[in-house]
Amino acid sequence: VTTRCLISPVLEDGLSLLTTRMKDEVQIQDINSQVAQFRDLLINIGQPRDCPELREKIRKLRRNCVEACKNTSQLVLPHVQSAMDVGIPVDSPNLVLLFYVAQLFLRELHKSKNLISIIPMDMTGYYENRAGPSYIGNVVSQILLCKQIRPDFNEEELCSIRKDSEEIGQLIAELQEFMPQSEADTAIVALTKLSRLFSNAILFPSSFISFLAAGAPEATVQTGIELGSECVEPRVPTLSNVVDRDLPVPQFSYSSSDEDDDYFDAADEIPTPAVQNHITLYSDNERLHSSIESVTGDKRKEPPLPPIKGDGSVDYDALYEEESETEMDSMESHGSVVAHLLSQVKIGMDLTRVALPTFILERRSLLEMYADYFAHPDQFVSIADMSTPRERMVQVIRWYLCSFHAGRKSGVAKKPYNPVLGEIFRCHWNIPNVNSFDNAAESGSKLVSDGPVPWCRENQLAFVAEQVSHHPPVSAFYAEHVGKKISFGAHVWTKSKFLGLSIGVHNVGKGWVNVLQHGEEYVLTFPNGYGRSILTIPWIELGGTVTINCVQTGYHATVEFLTKPFYGGKRNRITCQAFQAGDKKPFLVINGEWSGAMEVKTLDGKSEMFADVRELITERKLVKTVCEQDEYESRRVWRDVTVGLRINDMDKATAAKCTIEQKQREEARLRKENNVAWQTKLFKETKDGGWVYIRPLIDRIHSSNDQSNVT
Repeated sequence: VTTRCLISPVLEDGLSLLTTRMKDEVQIQDINSQVAQFRDLLINIGQPRDCPELREKIRKLRRNCVEACKNTSQLVLPHVQSAMDVGIPVDSPNLVLLFYVAQLFLRELHKSKNLISIIPMDMTGYYENRAGPSYIGNVVSQILLCKQIRPDFNEEELCSIRKDSEEIGQLIAELQEFMPQSEADTAIVALTKLSRLFSNAILFPSSFISFLAAGAPEATVQTGIELGSECVEPRVPTLSNVVDRDLPVPQFSYSSSDEDDDYFDAADEIPTPAVQNHITLYSDNERLHSSIESVTGDKRKEPPLPPIKGDGSVDYDALYEEESETEMDSMESHGSVVAHLLSQVKIGMDLTRVALPTFILERRSLLEMYADYFAHPDQFVSIADMSTPRERMVQVIRWYLCSFHAGRKSGVAKKPYNPVLGEIFRCHWNIPNVNSFDNAAESGSKLVSDGPVPWCRENQLAFVAEQVSHHPPVSAFYAEHVGKKISFGAHVWTKSKFLGLSIGVHNVGKGWVNVLQHGEEYVLTFPNGYGRSILTIPWIELGGTVTINCVQTGYHATVEFLTKPFYGGKRNRITCQAFQAGDKKPFLVINGEWSGAMEVKTLDGKSEMFADVRELITERKLVKTVCEQDEYESRRVWRDVTVGLRINDMDKATAAKCTIEQKQREEARLRKENNVAWQTKLFKETKDGGWVYIRPLIDRIHSSNDQSNVT
């Protein structure tokens, strides 16, 4: 009975927390939006739009953000109700969210103080009816002097900002006391922290502690409160001391707007200690883990060894196998990605020039990732087999919607390597039910020696990609199947943007499918990408509207990639409508998930399965071995970085990446000194700013026909 009496109030408070957590998340999301708006308004100080009305709007928004942060902190922090009742445990997920949003807001407060100090605004006319300063010194002076002292509104504003900064700083310090020590931190850790507040409090029965510790199997549960090994791990690095930096705040920053700096994974203007500190930090953590193991006997996983050939050398080709489940553990062991980002970025800032931590890199180049659009090559080449324009349009849609899921190598969102200028990736595929790796040479098809992949045959699908530009960062790629007389070309310019609690990637560019036998070209665009939950374990979703259009036949389609709602709903939802020329009513409507099943509804109202990517076989791309590749081919360029990531040696991976980037900078410097322009190898720029393959299949066919006619 005593145990039940003790447990009941805590369980009731826990249920209350669960019912209010959704409300807390909405409030934090609203604070994040207000901070972003506050930052956007600060950009206009000293600009043509600067005026008293803008300053007043900034002041009100600042005060709203402060009050919202303070009020929300009362909801997410634990409440000690009495010596016999620990009250509501810490709401770790929302507390972490609020902690980082408050960090962002504090940085913006420092910027606002500096901007208002440097660029004061005469607010006298705006506050004609407002009383003088409210602090007592000036009030007494006014009485003694028998005259009204002209209020110094700028000084009042600066005083108010300083006070707000102090309050937010104190709030951050209070939140930091209850920050989880690891991603697996549970309510038992919060109760442990609370128990330290009153040493004479009761010891909870072991059965109740077992209930709270469910899902934390490593914790040792005995009478009283015991700490498992995960409770003594070092904290996730946080930014408790925010530096007041006098930095320019650009309205928008894309890498193309920078003048002479090149585009790499880590920009050279980012101070080296930013990366070095990250490396040292985790090296220290590893030593601490070793000491913990000696006390607790907790054996941790040994770092994996790189695959080795028979001669003892590293088997680089084996590094590109499918991602293992340890990728999830690797991300969790490094904590929050935002903890590193916050030291370098501002809301709305372009991320293409940010020195991202090495551990979030995926073990392949962006150029190789684009090749995954053709992971189902039979879907692509089947477009040419369709007999009518409508059927070909439907097959283009089917291939397009089935092409995105193969790019996800693991459950965790990771960033592929930024290709270096001039980097090239080549591969090819066998077509299922047509040829195989063993019989491709025996199938009677000839080598396409003048194609993008000279060792590819006519009955195989060839692919080539090149990084053609850094300003802006543009990747161009091309694929063709000679036997089916079908090809694909595209160029994509990626713009990434830091959104506070997520990352957005805008894919600017287009692609086109050429069905040469029918003289048709299908022009399509690409969806945007979003990295969600970057405070914990990030995941990717696609969003936005894309179009598919064939000028020759008039058929066109619109695809909506639907982002997941804040509450409820499913991920990866799509809806597609296809139209015939001149029609306003679609002849085809598709709904479903691009990562799963999609159903189609036709004009007669019938519904049937359109595609299910879970049942499709992903064809393995065929790539030359690393030792046979040219100097600038992707896997050879990044081989040492890939080894470091594979064996979880971030120092090795970071050093290899820096070597690659430094080499690129030196080459760029020499070109600039000698006034030599960069020359692309396989693609050329068009008049409208696009990029096309220098010898596409259609040109080679026409050239061959012309020679035959001459003969």
